[in-house]
Amino acid sequence: MSSFRILLLEDDDNLRPVLADVLEEEGFIVDACESSDTAINLAREQDYDLMVADIRMDGLDGLAALSHVQSYRPGVDALVVSGYADAEQAERASRLGLGAVLMKPFQLDVFLHKVNSLLKARTHKIGVRRAFESLLKTSYWSSRQLARFLDKSEQKRYSFSDLVDITGLLCTEMNLLGSQLEKVRSAALAAAWQQSQKYCLLEAPTDIPDEFQDWFAYLGEWWNGKGPKECRGQEIPLESRIIVTALAASLATQTEETLEEKWPGRFDPALVAILDQNMALSEDSTAAPASPNEVSSDSLLNLAGTLLRSGDFHHASEALQEVIRRGAESREGVSALIMLARLKQRSGLFEEAKQMAFRTPELAQAFGPALAAHAFLQSGKLLMDLSERTHAGTTLRKALAIYEDLGLEAQAAECGLLANMVEATLGDSEDTHRWLELLLSPQHRTHAANLAEPLIEALLSEGKMTDPLAKSLARLCLANPYAAGAALGSASRVQQERALELFERAGAQKFHRLIANLVESPHESVRRGARALSAGTSGAKDALPLNVRTLGGFTAEIGDHQIPDRAWKTKKVKYLLARLIDAYPKPVNEDLLIEEFWPGDMEKGRRSLYTATSSIRSALRKAGLESSEYVEKTLGGLVLSSDIAIHYDLLSLKEALVGAKNSEKTGNIQEAMVGYRKAILIGEKPYLPGCYYDWALGLRDSTEQELLEACVRLTEISFVNERHHEAIEFARRALTYDSANETATGLLLESLVEVGRPAEAYREFQNFNEVLKKELGVADATTFVEVRRRAVEAARR
Repeated sequence: MSSFRILLLEDDDNLRPVLADVLEEEGFIVDACESSDTAINLAREQDYDLMVADIRMDGLDGLAALSHVQSYRPGVDALVVSGYADAEQAERASRLGLGAVLMKPFQLDVFLHKVNSLLKARTHKIGVRRAFESLLKTSYWSSRQLARFLDKSEQKRYSFSDLVDITGLLCTEMNLLGSQLEKVRSAALAAAWQQSQKYCLLEAPTDIPDEFQDWFAYLGEWWNGKGPKECRGQEIPLESRIIVTALAASLATQTEETLEEKWPGRFDPALVAILDQNMALSEDSTAAPASPNEVSSDSLLNLAGTLLRSGDFHHASEALQEVIRRGAESREGVSALIMLARLKQRSGLFEEAKQMAFRTPELAQAFGPALAAHAFLQSGKLLMDLSERTHAGTTLRKALAIYEDLGLEAQAAECGLLANMVEATLGDSEDTHRWLELLLSPQHRTHAANLAEPLIEALLSEGKMTDPLAKSLARLCLANPYAAGAALGSASRVQQERALELFERAGAQKFHRLIANLVESPHESVRRGARALSAGTSGAKDALPLNVRTLGGFTAEIGDHQIPDRAWKTKKVKYLLARLIDAYPKPVNEDLLIEEFWPGDMEKGRRSLYTATSSIRSALRKAGLESSEYVEKTLGGLVLSSDIAIHYDLLSLKEALVGAKNSEKTGNIQEAMVGYRKAILIGEKPYLPGCYYDWALGLRDSTEQELLEACVRLTEISFVNERHHEAIEFARRALTYDSANETATGLLLESLVEVGRPAEAYREFQNFNEVLKKELGVADATTFVEVRRRAVEAARR
């Protein structure tokens, strides 16, 4: 008897039992159903090997149902049955990676042949994938266990466990994935073990592979071959650069200095930047949570991101699967699916990653336009990385169209520029300059930073460039100097020469740092030109803004360079800066700050406050922020210096809300909707999670209350304007803030019925009843009796 389980979705009451009987006679376990909702519910509870689905159905069609099922069961194969020769549906089915499409009418033996062929191919594919994943998992486990053993040495030179994590992080960020990642990780351990012989419990390893020896030969060199030995022109392998950087970063005796401060010019700047922007990974971060049910979906997503960066794909997958199990039809679920697709890519399972990139937007479209646009954007980026240029361009254009319809210009500009990049039309498109100028405004700098490095590289590749576009490119380089430096570091001679021409035309004084980098170019013509330009830039200083994000966690950047977490000394220093920024430009009374941060002994608290403000000044100064004082002491208290340009995410959120309310007051409903959308998307993450000072709790609560009101208002406006999918999306967002909100629930139920999803409406009604019983002790939601009746009747039809 076969153990294959098949999910059969067919609304034809005559055909469904015939197909079920034929499959069961063949020895398969079959669950047959007539509605998409039932199929999706079955997939939530049961794993399947194959789904057979009819395309044309009332309500949610077969392909949409398949997208939902595959979100819960990413490995399920599919056979689609259709009675219509629909080219658009056939192309859609092809993009979703379906095993076969069978046209009605068909012979039952042909149907069985298709099913058996798919399941036979599935068996082979699963065997190969499991063997590959098992090999990677075993290699990672072995490296970690060896590192823990070596860490027991009394006077160890390296933290071997940190070395395992840091090597995984650097490899992952530099796209050395799968088996190559594990080889580099093993090589790094072997190198550290060799250099720690006198401290280790075991003798140094012997019979080291020739490939490792080749990498070790360069460990004494500088990253670019231009150190004291001056071996100019010699290309240092990326693997060697990663190993030597990881070794230095995992030294057991660390100081507060960064690698660049301790050994200027020694290590690859791109690798140093990765380390600066990612906190050292602790042991706790690389273990799966002991009780996942006690962890929020957002926290699991953050954990999965950390595990992905460290190369621990197994535990990352477990965290993502838990988020999907809780509900793929949610913002967190779609994010988890996109991350899971990235994990497939990083594991070398490129075909599976591609198919997930196709399927995820299909799923997201049923749950609102903003979520769909986000899914199309992220899937488009993944397809770019997979070199699926045609599909990437199409996917990004769909994201662009949705964002433009929503009035979200910055997101639309990001999609448009990415689409132009992948289609090689940056220089030819009239929109490129307009989109660039939009993203270069301070409130949209995050979107520009998302694509600065590849965009700079692509623009420098353009044969001809208009003056307006050249000026925009110069501004992009100024606003993102680290991204520009990375792009120039890997650029060709022609691209570097074009950059020098651009800097000269725009004013070389402003580009002194980038020009100084090009003095070290491997190309003589570039070095000569850079030296000539740099002669007039001595003493130049950067005037970069301080960019602070507090939603989802605290990060501060000078321009596009993130200040390392260790630079703040303690969390309290970071939170003090956040407190001053929220009050900016008003001062905060010193006694109030002492009471908030160091209650008790006032004199001791005052000394702690001065120490913390000194740490803030030191961190900002070392990061390159130009200011006369940084933190000033005034009669009213402490305040950040007025000569610092500050960009603050919570302020952007509040400005969007104020703009939306003002637009609504003046009757401009479309502008009001745009403002509410902007604020809600900015505020997807909570303010300073993990910070429990009273002022932070108050700010977090008030922000969430404002976002709840914005979600409810946007739901109401969308419903009145018959934008029911948007009403569904933002009603659900409102319920994440207040699960017992009657207005949001009522409009959610009404909208679900309006779009032909009555079974889902009834399920939401039951969920709301459970909330009322649990939180308010109310027996039933009598307010929604009528919409419940309509949902039941519609579901029966």
